[in-house]
Amino acid sequence: MKTHLVAFTLIWVLFSCRSSKEIALPSDYRQTVTVAEESQGDAVIRKSVEIHTGKRIELKEDPTGQKYLVLEKGEGTVFVIRVQRNLKEPLPDSAMEYTLTFQTSNPVRKGEWENEALEQIRATVGFHAFHPDSGYKPLREGKIALEPRKKEGVIVIRVEIPGQAGKFLNGTYEVKVNSGD
Repeated sequence: MKTHLVAFTLIWVLFSCRSSKEIALPSDYRQTVTVAEESQGDAVIRKSVEIHTGKRIELKEDPTGQKYLVLEKGEGTVFVIRVQRNLKEPLPDSAMEYTLTFQTSNPVRKGEWENEALEQIRATVGFHAFHPDSGYKPLREGKIALEPRKKEGVIVIRVEIPGQAGKFLNGTYEVKVNSGD
């Protein structure tokens, strides 16, 4: 009897720990959360996170050689971190936007991907502006970490990437979600 009690307790502890490190979202779930909006000099910076379930990332190329991103039906969860910079006094072609898009599983599990491992989550950086460097590129350097906090109903995303995109996208994003649990 004592052996059964110890085994039951051990199994309960293992499953309790596992479930607190993942959040299951409903199928075909879509949510956009503005996580920050701040004034920086003559511009307004707006940061948001979108979550899509039942999707996967496809990076395609048009006839001119420009890459573009499409969210297609799939089994995963896609995260889109969007940072928009707009001048307070708008000028033609003065807006710009950086996006970081990546896909994971559903349920969303705790994980960390760095450098070459970013390919596993199809991490893609987009730069959108009236500029010759606009477009999408696979992310090959940097680090993305996910930490679901089931009790709080929050997914924490940490981003550390180099270069100009990192100046806008780096940081910690906390997203309150409505899980399917």
